[in-house]
Amino acid sequence: MGAFSTADAIRHVKIPGSVEISPEQFSLLREKLKEMFADISDAASKADVTVYLGGGSCLGAVRNGGMIPWDDDIDINVRREDLESLLGSIRDGYGDKYWIRTPGKTQGHNLLFTQIRLKGTSVRNRDDSRNPECGLPIDIFVIENTYDSLLKRWWHGVGCMYYGFVVSCRKFYEDRAFLTGFAKDSGSRKLVFATALKKMVGALYSGRSLDSMVAKGDRWYSRCKDGTSRYISIPTGRKHFFGELYERTPFLDGTSVEFEGTKTNLPGNAEEYLRNLYGDYSSMPAEKDRERHIFFEPFAL
Repeated sequence: MGAFSTADAIRHVKIPGSVEISPEQFSLLREKLKEMFADISDAASKADVTVYLGGGSCLGAVRNGGMIPWDDDIDINVRREDLESLLGSIRDGYGDKYWIRTPGKTQGHNLLFTQIRLKGTSVRNRDDSRNPECGLPIDIFVIENTYDSLLKRWWHGVGCMYYGFVVSCRKFYEDRAFLTGFAKDSGSRKLVFATALKKMVGALYSGRSLDSMVAKGDRWYSRCKDGTSRYISIPTGRKHFFGELYERTPFLDGTSVEFEGTKTNLPGNAEEYLRNLYGDYSSMPAEKDRERHIFFEPFAL
């Protein structure tokens, strides 16, 4: 599916209408992210839920002792069994402060991962062309149980890859007017090609409700209910189901750390996790390879 991948290309383009944030705005954005993370961690503690730093946030904690200096987001992972308790605790303690957008439950939330978004802000990315609740986000990626049986685990993974792909394509078709212009203005041949292919596939599913497809995908992701199985996966992670397949122990054992003033957890196998995602994660990337998000007007913090 490499030909269909748009994530890497999107991180490195600038187009008309995108926002070039000032150093002051960048600093404020990071301070608000830290505040949001502290609130989510407080809600997790009250619900007796363990959250784990994921992706670049885990990388920053290990390599930089905090957020990566150029990072503009925070990602966390949480077990499927703990997700509703965490979200309920956020609603109880901070419901007036955040929008909570979840796959299969929030109409128009056409993503397969959960977002906590800060009310009173506008931080629009390319997924927000139809989203009125586009506050500053923290993304929550669910750690799913999967099967000990090789055949069942393979079938679970194939289904996860299928739903992840077709939901992405269906959303590309839904947002085709915006994304076609986005790709064209980017000057990236890869992005133009991938966008065209995804729109073609998405058109095949255009008779189906995107909300219903997201709900079905989320149900498939969570189909294994065995909370003692040997294996877990993060199918919405950057390397999808098979690329983010881990043994339950030591991943969920966790390692306690302080991250930007808040006590939290790393996966228990953090070094293996980071090597899997980034290879030689100890090396600082060249400036041209540093990942940043593209934001669009209106931008307000």
